[in-house]
Amino acid sequence: MVNKPNFKASIFALTTLGASFGAAATDGDFGNDKRFYVAAQATYNYFDSDSNLADKEGVTLTIGKPIFSWLDLELQAFHVDAEDTAGIETDYQGYGLATRLYPGRYTMPFYAVLGYSIGDDGTLGATEDASFIDLGVGYTHAFTQHGSSIRAEYRARRTDVDGINIEPVNHIVALGLEIPFGASKPLNQSKQGTPNYRNVEVAQRPATASWNNQTPCADADFDGVCDFGDQCPNTPVGVEADGQGCSPSTAAAPEAKPLPAEPMVLEGVEFEFNSDTLTTASMPILDRAAETLRAHRGVPVEVAGHTDSKGSFTYNLNLSTLRAKAVKEYLVSKGVSVHRLSFKGYGESNPIADNQNADGSDNPEGRARNRRVELRAQQ
Repeated sequence: MVNKPNFKASIFALTTLGASFGAAATDGDFGNDKRFYVAAQATYNYFDSDSNLADKEGVTLTIGKPIFSWLDLELQAFHVDAEDTAGIETDYQGYGLATRLYPGRYTMPFYAVLGYSIGDDGTLGATEDASFIDLGVGYTHAFTQHGSSIRAEYRARRTDVDGINIEPVNHIVALGLEIPFGASKPLNQSKQGTPNYRNVEVAQRPATASWNNQTPCADADFDGVCDFGDQCPNTPVGVEADGQGCSPSTAAAPEAKPLPAEPMVLEGVEFEFNSDTLTTASMPILDRAAETLRAHRGVPVEVAGHTDSKGSFTYNLNLSTLRAKAVKEYLVSKGVSVHRLSFKGYGESNPIADNQNADGSDNPEGRARNRRVELRAQQ
């Protein structure tokens, strides 16, 4: 059982935190999508031993509306066909109000939740009037362009039952769907009516990966269209895209020749000694590789890292993996879709030249050829 003053202190702390969210959060150029939404979640309720109830599944229904980018207000109702420890069925249910507090709705879809409900609690085997206070955290993940989301939550629920001195704290985990109602409004009101999912003109955005950190979904080519609905996933930065992520130039582009089946060695791509840091001279080479990959839209590619035989097998395997990852991240920063690229380190296991001469002496030219990065089209 949780001490009552401590629980109230937690409520005060969460409310203060919510106020700080509001002070720090900003909508920037995004505005705020204020559609109503409905959520239905299956729950599993871990009851405090003082509740005299057995753990049980249940359901929660919610109707909510964003008020600010950092705040949602919700009506909530929950119900559990509970049983006490003697096996007697009793209700555990309530309805009331809740708030969701986002530190940054479009940068990280995590939130804190604070709720208050009234209802019935079968504590000690008798259904009595009760009040409930919820503290918790949650996460939403949009999986459609319309905004339908997976919603997952954890809540600690303190129960105050009339006529009973104990105040048990129960623990609830929930998973379900959240669906908004109404047409999606543009987040940038200055682009009202433009057929673009996020209605932000590409030419007005900086060509940096920081744009991804400000959108409410993954957008690998920075065209303002979420990857899950992007029909042209490699639109060049600075080109206006329609609601499908395509522009006249990308839609009419001729089909590029297939990538070769054999691995393509990125000649000249090098790293600092015993490091995964790319040298400055490597970057123009990778820029051209990114241009080639963008011309072959949709083809999955593995970035393969290799080393020479100096050092232990494990060390070389780890170093080659880190170097392959560094190349992948650079290509993604140049507009290659992250969903197309994978990376793998092979260490010293696949040499293309001899690390030693026939007499056992060192072969620096051969070792240099073996320290390489390859692009492998996945057919």
